[in-house]
Amino acid sequence: MTRSDELFALGDAATTRVRAGGVELAVDRRGTGPPVLVLHGFTGSAGAMAPLCDRLTRGHHLVVPDLAGHGRSSVPSSPGEGSVAALAAQVLSVLDVFSLEAAHLVGYSMGGRVALTVAAAAPHRLRSLVTIGATGGITDPARRAERRRADAARADRLLAEGIEAFVDAWMALPLFAGEARLGPGHLRRARERRLAQRVEGLVAALRWAGTGTMAPLDEALARVSVPATFVAGAEDTRFVAEAERLAARVAHGRAVAVPDAGHAAHLERPDLVAEVVRSTIAGAEV
Repeated sequence: MTRSDELFALGDAATTRVRAGGVELAVDRRGTGPPVLVLHGFTGSAGAMAPLCDRLTRGHHLVVPDLAGHGRSSVPSSPGEGSVAALAAQVLSVLDVFSLEAAHLVGYSMGGRVALTVAAAAPHRLRSLVTIGATGGITDPARRAERRRADAARADRLLAEGIEAFVDAWMALPLFAGEARLGPGHLRRARERRLAQRVEGLVAALRWAGTGTMAPLDEALARVSVPATFVAGAEDTRFVAEAERLAARVAHGRAVAVPDAGHAAHLERPDLVAEVVRSTIAGAEV
């Protein structure tokens, strides 16, 4: 295992390489019990979800892939391999490979958008749903086009300026200001993990899997009938509002604002977020 692989892996989990939708995914698994599929965010990996996963291992079978273009997984070569819909189809293939008829699904940010897309496309494959800092898409066409242009510009800057400048600018966004409370050690490790990503993988995600490229899911989410919890850090006010909006879209939805947390609530308050996930799973297992 290379140093980069160690940064991306989920602790002592067993790793399997899975062919899905034209790409090869690295999938970490550990624990026994009801299956819980955990999806990371943009610039993340299975290892980036460790603070949450470490708190869920007891009593659960965790299945944690590196999404296409991230970590140890291969880089998509086209939107057909790298769009949000394609990533969702790959997640469903992961369930098939491990003979999992359905799973509890947890997704953060970009991974939350993938999780919502899975829920909309195949609600029968879910036992429960939790998203953290996620959106169901942009309904206004003009705003959606504006977001596509912004992400394309980010991709261009990444190619022109290199990954170090990109990562420093990304981590300086107000969206992630709350992570500073975790101290310099956390910020150093988070930066190191992001710097180990491949430029072409992040470019593919920006161009093909951004919020501006995904179809809005509002109507399709009405098909979700399992317990669903939409989490946002209380300081991440835009996503608190989105969590409340998503909760109103599903039959058994609830919104949870995590106190003293920003966008990465699962990192800033992992004990509280893990308890929310466990309670959602328990509600589905009765």
